[in-house]
Amino acid sequence: MSQPLVVVASDAFEHNMLAFSGGPASYMNALALAGLLPVQLPTIAEPIDPSALLDVASGVLLTGARSNVHPTQYGVAETEEAAPFDHLRDRTTLPLIRAAVKRGIPLFCICRGIQEMNVALGGTLFIALHDVPGRDDHRSTPQADTDVWFGLKHNVEVDEGGLLAKILGAGPVHVNSVHRQAIDKVAPGLRVEAHAHDGTV
Repeated sequence: MSQPLVVVASDAFEHNMLAFSGGPASYMNALALAGLLPVQLPTIAEPIDPSALLDVASGVLLTGARSNVHPTQYGVAETEEAAPFDHLRDRTTLPLIRAAVKRGIPLFCICRGIQEMNVALGGTLFIALHDVPGRDDHRSTPQADTDVWFGLKHNVEVDEGGLLAKILGAGPVHVNSVHRQAIDKVAPGLRVEAHAHDGTV
């Protein structure tokens, strides 16, 4: 049996005045440790049709990123507070998500990834969750000690009867929190399976 292939989203960024496509190696290491073959789908100026990869993929991983989904993708005007953006990633990942869902390929979405999934399927986002009345500040300050930066911060309550509850059991799970945007209107066809105590998905 061949090694299962997982398509991994990439970020577009500049380094030494050159355009790059890639992402944190921690995601690729985690997939490799699980016995999977991570294959990054590049985000470049030339549009790419991922069909050939999806034909052989066992799953798709939408990673976290420094950038945010551009507000115009969910019908909101661009603001400075919504930045930074990665238009090339938006152009690559949003159709990728729709194609994976259409084919029934499992998606694992982390941070920006879950926001991309919600937007790709017709949902919206809070641009600045910390400014929403009644919501906590879910941001974290980048620092050299990544154990502190990505450390566990708060509980989420897993809803009874969902798929996540079958894996983890219902009740609280302690998680990290490093985002300033979050799901607002949930996309049609998606079911929320866990909430932070302030109601954040």
